[in-house]
Amino acid sequence: MYSYNGMKEAHEEYKNKSNEWQANIDTLRRQYDNAVLQYRKDSSGLSIVERNVAEKNMSRLFNNLAGYTAAVQKEAAEQDKKLTSSIIAQVNSFIQEYAKKKGYDLVLGAEGTGTIYYGSKAMDITDDVLAAMNKDYKLVGEKKAVQ
Repeated sequence: MYSYNGMKEAHEEYKNKSNEWQANIDTLRRQYDNAVLQYRKDSSGLSIVERNVAEKNMSRLFNNLAGYTAAVQKEAAEQDKKLTSSIIAQVNSFIQEYAKKKGYDLVLGAEGTGTIYYGSKAMDITDDVLAAMNKDYKLVGEKKAVQ
């Protein structure tokens, strides 16, 4: 799936957005770091009022940085999930149509995870397996009751 051009494009879009977010975080961090450096440099000559103002400013800058970072982390997770699920839906839809056109009964994924991308209804043995499992479960339950 990673070789699919749609995935590459989505990954590039996400990477660009991530770089933008990181640049904003870096700007906020620099503002905070500069305020701290300036405070350390000037603190001995500041009055109590000036010191309080500088400390409130540093606190505000730190809160801005922390708040933005948290919001970006949440947004990044949501965007990643959204892009990934969109690509997966595209791939699954295409594979289903492709398999039907080509007359394939089964399409397996190549990632080594055992993913089945498409299976015709004739290949679906879910009901048979479920019935057998339930029958076996009933038998095991009866054996436990006897013991």
